[in-house]
Amino acid sequence: MSRFTLLLLLLSPFMASAAEPVQGKLVGLALLNRNATLSLPTDVPQEFRFSGKYTSGARTERIHSVEGKSKGRRTGAFVPLPGQPLQGISDAQWMADGTVWTITDNGFGAKTNSRDAMLSLTRLRPNFARGNVARVETLYLRDPDRVLPLEHAVQSKEGWLSGADLDPESFRFAGDRLWIGDEFGPYVLEFTTDGRAIAAHPAVHDGQRICAPDTTASDCAIVIGRSKGFEGLAVSRGGHTLYAMLEAPLPGDHNLTILEFDLRQRRWTGRHWSYTPLRKGSAVGALTWSADHELLLIERDDGEGLLVPPCPPEAPDAVCFRDPALHKQLVRVRLTAQGRAEPLRTMDLLHVSNPRRLGGLGTEYAMPFWTIETVTRVGRSQVLIANDNNFPFSASRHPNRQDDTEFALIEARELFR
Repeated sequence: MSRFTLLLLLLSPFMASAAEPVQGKLVGLALLNRNATLSLPTDVPQEFRFSGKYTSGARTERIHSVEGKSKGRRTGAFVPLPGQPLQGISDAQWMADGTVWTITDNGFGAKTNSRDAMLSLTRLRPNFARGNVARVETLYLRDPDRVLPLEHAVQSKEGWLSGADLDPESFRFAGDRLWIGDEFGPYVLEFTTDGRAIAAHPAVHDGQRICAPDTTASDCAIVIGRSKGFEGLAVSRGGHTLYAMLEAPLPGDHNLTILEFDLRQRRWTGRHWSYTPLRKGSAVGALTWSADHELLLIERDDGEGLLVPPCPPEAPDAVCFRDPALHKQLVRVRLTAQGRAEPLRTMDLLHVSNPRRLGGLGTEYAMPFWTIETVTRVGRSQVLIANDNNFPFSASRHPNRQDDTEFALIEARELFR
């Protein structure tokens, strides 16, 4: 056992589960450059042609005039910028042709600062031989028929959706539909596969509607915190059932809840499961299907950066990590008949074997990112995991440099045995 591992064990609170720990092996690493941007449709309103204008609290027109900060540390990334950033990836779905569909969240972290952020999904092609990522196509979300219960922050006949309308944190293609988990409602949103809105299905638990503060609904029985709606979605192997996970506990509960939605009947079934985080206070940032009655999820703390080397006592907080990442876990869970999501095995994402020294990061690969919100199965024994780099607000690999988006292909055979 390394001294670092021993220190983590000493610092980590009591683990609530007897899940078996296993180690993964990094077999591919591809980086999407932090400055990557998207090309725009020709008919988008002027509001979307420059993004990040509201991140300082007031509208700012001057390009690259506002620098992002990550927990007080300067990131070296600036907004506003021409076009839309290809960043802030919050979920992914691996495709049989070796590409991966990804979704960006609401833009810049809040409803109030993201009205100029277009909501989109992008299909990417990671090249693990070269270590880079190429964009294949982008799908912009729209509501031309005004079927969603929104005020639509930016008016246009095409109904382009913005980060002031929705906060899409997860998605799954199933059959001829695209399903999106939203945090503002929260809703499970139904779209055509070319991005046109069909319906919004409000969250329901035990027959009662769940609402977040950013919804204008009047029939709310359960009110949750802001940005605590649907963070993860998983779809069953047959494509008939959706599992939607709330990011934070319901009022009066200490556990996280997974709700079941019937995709054929377009309704909540009433079935739900309770997940007790391995580490008290942790969040679950990603969810995906594993096998019948089994899911994969990523549990994380809010720390970023590594503890080693330690932050010198005399160093200012703005140039080193004083709140390092201590708990980033990939967890395989079983959905039991008793309504529990029971942890079976765990993989520490801060200690992934890297025998080929990919990325020049030594023989051990760590994902010390503030938010890791993507996990998708690749074949029978591998997973693809990526960080949400919160552009321009996340510097977790280096204290004062905006993170790239890292796509880590991990051999996880032991996790699935």
